[in-house]
Amino acid sequence: MKGFEQYRNLDDDGLHTPEVGAWAEKKYRLLYTYAHMFARSMKQKWQRVYIDLFSAAGRSRIRGTDR
Repeated sequence: MKGFEQYRNLDDDGLHTPEVGAWAEKKYRLLYTYAHMFARSMKQKWQRVYIDLFSAAGRSRIRGTDR
């Protein structure tokens, strides 16, 4: 999953980054896969916009790692 891998290690931007458990990486990988498949399958149907009302910081750090 080439697109997902580019987000594994992000530089610190000075903003609050919540820590999550190791399970989160699998969750985010599944969510990325689902969103990618959905977007590709609907590409010819209509314009797509995704709004996540509960997105929080938009990024997180896995507790006990540098990822």
